[in-house]
Amino acid sequence: MLPGTKRKEEPMDSGMTKIARLFYFLSTCTILTFLWRFLVPAHEEAESDLMIELEILFEVATVVGLIWLFSHLRPRYDDSSKVTLTLTFWIALVASIGILIMRFSTSDGWYTGHRVYQIG
Repeated sequence: MLPGTKRKEEPMDSGMTKIARLFYFLSTCTILTFLWRFLVPAHEEAESDLMIELEILFEVATVVGLIWLFSHLRPRYDDSSKVTLTLTFWIALVASIGILIMRFSTSDGWYTGHRVYQIG
């Protein structure tokens, strides 16, 4: 593409619609998971180190997935829909980074993934 020329936005096809649905589903799950882990105290710890490692791997994969999906969707959205897409992306990205911060901030957070741990 030549400098100074505007890229023509391609319309969304059914494949992109599926990616958009996946993006919004992943964003919603991430935001709700963050709120749950932030507001609700944990009552039990993970039983094995493997479970903790798999949860961390899934949390990191969520961050990578959000960024990948956003980068593929953004060029195909029109200007009015880009605002919703971008706002959803940033809220979900902050939530997913917040999940990782809760995980790595304390030893209780390491084992539970929650902000607070209460023995029940």
